[in-house]
Amino acid sequence: MTLPARPFRRRGHTLTELLVVLTILALFAFIAIPRFVTALGRARLDAVMSSLRSDLQFARSRAIATGRRMQVAMDSDTRELVVLPVRFEEMNAAAGGQAGAEPEPALREQFPQWLNVTAWELAPLGFDSSAPGGAGAPLGAGSSDSPLTFYPEGRSDGARILVEDADRNIRGLIVDPLTGEIRELTPEELR
Repeated sequence: MTLPARPFRRRGHTLTELLVVLTILALFAFIAIPRFVTALGRARLDAVMSSLRSDLQFARSRAIATGRRMQVAMDSDTRELVVLPVRFEEMNAAAGGQAGAEPEPALREQFPQWLNVTAWELAPLGFDSSAPGGAGAPLGAGSSDSPLTFYPEGRSDGARILVEDADRNIRGLIVDPLTGEIRELTPEELR
């Protein structure tokens, strides 16, 4: 008795089929990877902007809660943001020749090296830039080392802060001097 012959079954894929699949995968990667890298860069900048906005909101909230002015300073060289309480008694003692200890920062944050602060423009509260004779300080009068002040009433100095990443993407925040509200600039406002 002889067994019937089994039909031959194919167990693998041909080289042509494998090359077609690999070509499709390569095309997908060619399209997807640049978009992923761009999205990753935007996400990094979004995270930094969120952190900066939170730091400014913290300074405003702290000024309201403690009843003391809070100053926010950004060192453009080290990319460090510091929130310090303003204590007039210590400032008066230092002006009188008595060396006082530097106030303890309420917040200190280091921003990444790829971040560039392109604008730190201030308009101190109480100055009217539209006054005749140039009696006011227009927005843009401060350098990145000039502190932004938040007051216990919830108000603040007016400010416009622009940051740029390594890919030249620019984002910005604006601080309303009357309300102390902090909001992100729209693309139209960045132009």
